[in-house]
Amino acid sequence: MQDNNLHILTSYKEGYQYKQNKLQSFPTAEGYVRAVYCNNCVTQISYQYVYNYTDHLGNIRLSYTQTETGLKTLEENHYYPFGLKHQNYTATLKKLKQENNNQIISVRPAVEAVYNYKYNGKELQDAFGLNWYDYGARNYTADVPHFTTIDPLAEDFASQPPYVYAANNSVKFIDKDGMAPKWIVGKDKNVNNGRATYVKNSDGTITWINATNETQRIGNSMLTTTYGTRQFNKWMASPTKVNLKYKKGFKNGAHAKTKPKSVRGKLLDNNSLYFEVDVVFYEKAIENALSDGRRYDGATKDEAEGSIGSHEVDHIDPEQIELDKATNTDEEMQSPSKNKPFNSEVKFRREYHKKHPNKGKKNWEEPYKKRGYEGNN
Repeated sequence: MQDNNLHILTSYKEGYQYKQNKLQSFPTAEGYVRAVYCNNCVTQISYQYVYNYTDHLGNIRLSYTQTETGLKTLEENHYYPFGLKHQNYTATLKKLKQENNNQIISVRPAVEAVYNYKYNGKELQDAFGLNWYDYGARNYTADVPHFTTIDPLAEDFASQPPYVYAANNSVKFIDKDGMAPKWIVGKDKNVNNGRATYVKNSDGTITWINATNETQRIGNSMLTTTYGTRQFNKWMASPTKVNLKYKKGFKNGAHAKTKPKSVRGKLLDNNSLYFEVDVVFYEKAIENALSDGRRYDGATKDEAEGSIGSHEVDHIDPEQIELDKATNTDEEMQSPSKNKPFNSEVKFRREYHKKHPNKGKKNWEEPYKKRGYEGNN
């Protein structure tokens, strides 16, 4: 990239970001780590933890860090509904200082911002004065709200223009990758555009919007871990329409089942994704699994349901769909290194036990290890 006659090479590798082949930052669960360089110091590179305050739509509103001289705000942003940034009173590159009377005042330090993720948590592409946000599948411009190219899934959303952002309702929805709004079916088709959503509150509680009891139950279990939250959000961000259900009985020994539904005589869209699925959880099977001597023996109900939910999410992944087709959905025939659902169970439960070391069985990983699932997929 060349900007103002200066060649600037920005590289990305699994979240790590480099500029001119020098590490700039990498993400953490709470924000990111910023690389700080000092050519004349004994330690030429040090790492500064930066914490992001993010609102319910994923907008990064505040980035701050702790230094030897006090709490320092690196950036503060406020947005109009479609992403245009407020001007004048928006604070940029501020330092917060606590006075003796416990009042916090702000002053401006000279700190270079290296992290350009802002509206919806997307990276602002400001080279050449473009001011576009990179959503993955497409770029978005907030001054005249629209995507710059046609929706890759336009055929599946014929009722709305192919350049529109978040179904033209940015207060309720976000567009995770430029391809489709959130899509877990809600309890009332006339509320929230028929979709279920949630907000994670600052005290850790969950506020559900238009969610069925089944969605809330499954979601509350999955949202107990960061990995489970990521998996649940895949359901919400997927173009696949997801119906979450509970049934009381058994289904051939399965704890849950993802069942594709035909739309216009087809199961898959042009991107090899299911149009719609029912994800059915079997109540009795899950209850029995907590004491049947198998992999969920001794687990808590939250642990089992969160793990099973994390498992089922991967059955709408394109690679797993192909693997399921090749083995007629018999996961016992699939290579443990390629199967995503069982490895997701391990990832969820590993984090769950770190957070709750006194709950469940300590040797819970043994059944997975015997079958070759290490949680590395």
